[in-house]
Amino acid sequence: MGNDYYASNEHSVEDNGEIKASGELFGYYVLTREYHRRYELPIMYTETNNLFGVDALHWLRKEWANVRRLREDGVPLIGFTWYSLTDQMDWDTGLQQDNWRVTPVGLFNLDRQMRPVGHRYKRLIAEWGNSLASSHLGACAR
Repeated sequence: MGNDYYASNEHSVEDNGEIKASGELFGYYVLTREYHRRYELPIMYTETNNLFGVDALHWLRKEWANVRRLREDGVPLIGFTWYSLTDQMDWDTGLQQDNWRVTPVGLFNLDRQMRPVGHRYKRLIAEWGNSLASSHLGACAR
């Protein structure tokens, strides 16, 4: 099962029924533990980035800590993806308008220059790739 997580994912329902963005109340760890408890499936963190003003390096560090904690707690988390590889065009309008505005969320900018978050993501792969590939795979087989 794949799930995405952004700072804008969580919402609350007000007393009058209005739904409002609540910011990050629970976070990826809590929500993903609930998904795993309910569905008992291996999970892949399929998409995240720092679109809503959070420093990209801080967001990556925090989300990676959530992934590691889930795995330590026995959740078969089998992947982690930063979206996207490159910055997006007109992402601010949900691709509904052709404004040629760059949304700087990628590991690389549109000139193919790696951002600091891209360097850190690359380092995470180098540091954790082998150990992640060999652990919890038995727990994922059904």
